[in-house]
Amino acid sequence: MIHSAEAILLIAPFKEIADTAKEVLAELQMDIPVAIASNKAALPIAEAYPEASVVISRGGTARDLKVLQEKTVVEISTSFTDMMMVLEETWQPGDRKIAIVTKDNIIDNVETEFHFLGVEIRVCPCRTEGEIDTVVKGLAEEEIDCVIGCNFAVEAAQKYGLRYAYIRSGKTSIKKAIQEAKNILHSKAAAELQIERLRAIIDSVQEGVLVLGKDREQIFS
Repeated sequence: MIHSAEAILLIAPFKEIADTAKEVLAELQMDIPVAIASNKAALPIAEAYPEASVVISRGGTARDLKVLQEKTVVEISTSFTDMMMVLEETWQPGDRKIAIVTKDNIIDNVETEFHFLGVEIRVCPCRTEGEIDTVVKGLAEEEIDCVIGCNFAVEAAQKYGLRYAYIRSGKTSIKKAIQEAKNILHSKAAAELQIERLRAIIDSVQEGVLVLGKDREQIFS
């Protein structure tokens, strides 16, 4: 039964997130393997770590990893501070409109608009890669000044000739994901301990014991 850091794997969709994650892990003095792979290319990497029951990743890569039923996937989000820092770095004099386009599991799944440094900021969370492409194409037709987004949004921005910047997940967001992964491991360990105690009690009883779950299905007998 593994409940150490070895039971956690972090798969970063690109190098910048991997480098930030390594810095965070060094600060936390934790030894968690960090790999770089995006989307379905992450699946064989996760499978190569059978001892890792919890996998940390971001965006479309996290969503693709959820097909592995034996793994619990923790998603790295992007904090408001992360978003503001990218906006400040991306802004150029003369900009009127900037769009944030990314998978809806990276930012809040709510379309909204606000103003920052006198620029109209449009937030466009998308469910699929196809939706991202459609949204960015529409923004290009509106002559948006810049697109900030995930890998798919950046690729679409390049395709339609728009200025772009990657949306980042900083140390705070990564620390939060690591803590969530640790909490999940702790909960799993506690649940397994309760099951082992129950099994020991049942094994020590000579008479037959039948244990039913909430749905009245047999758990032990």
